[in-house]
Amino acid sequence: MAKVIGTKEGYCSPIIVYDSVPEGWKVMTGAVNHPNGYRWICKNVSIFSKDYEHGLVPEDEAIEWLMKNT
Repeated sequence: MAKVIGTKEGYCSPIIVYDSVPEGWKVMTGAVNHPNGYRWICKNVSIFSKDYEHGLVPEDEAIEWLMKNT
């Protein structure tokens, strides 16, 4: 389940908060501009791909995903 938390002026798409990391997505470990309690995630495709998407996931879910996948 996911929810939209809104958009900022100048951004093309809303920021979606996911309950867990979706299949085929990854946690962006180098991103430092995430809100407190959340981590950025993205589809595991090139940032230049038309299929590229990103969102947020709760920090505990991100840590759990990283422990399983690294």
